[in-house]
Amino acid sequence: MTIGSAGTMTGRRRAPGSFGLLAGILLAACGGDPGTPESQITDLIVGAEAAAEERDATALADLLSDSYSDDRGQSKHEIIQRLRLYLFRHQSIHLYISIDSIEFPVPELAEVKLVAGMAGRGIPDGSDWRLEADLYEFDIRFELDDDEWKVISANWQRSGR
Repeated sequence: MTIGSAGTMTGRRRAPGSFGLLAGILLAACGGDPGTPESQITDLIVGAEAAAEERDATALADLLSDSYSDDRGQSKHEIIQRLRLYLFRHQSIHLYISIDSIEFPVPELAEVKLVAGMAGRGIPDGSDWRLEADLYEFDIRFELDDDEWKVISANWQRSGR
């Protein structure tokens, strides 16, 4: 599955840590879809991408669990502060997301592996975005909390693909 949009983005190069932060946060949204847990998670990712491209910091912040933590030792509060700064500095955001897997080790926990790319410009139809975007691999964990999926951790690294 590949997710993309027709938005544009400034030609400035993004710092890997900032992109990882943004993309990790992007990958969640409120639950409530009556479909399967896998379709709920997929819908969350699509919704989060749209929120990021609309630069909606409040909607993105609401996607994080109060117990969020990552391998860099960052809390929900720290991620929200960095997200707001990133959105302030980047007036246009263009993302491409490819979901590799969604697994449920227990019913209330989802583990997602995906590749996210950010391009310096819109990528024409028929082009391979993986060749034209900065790519990052993500391991994201969602937890079902009061019937809403929330991000409890997001770890990322630059992709070698």
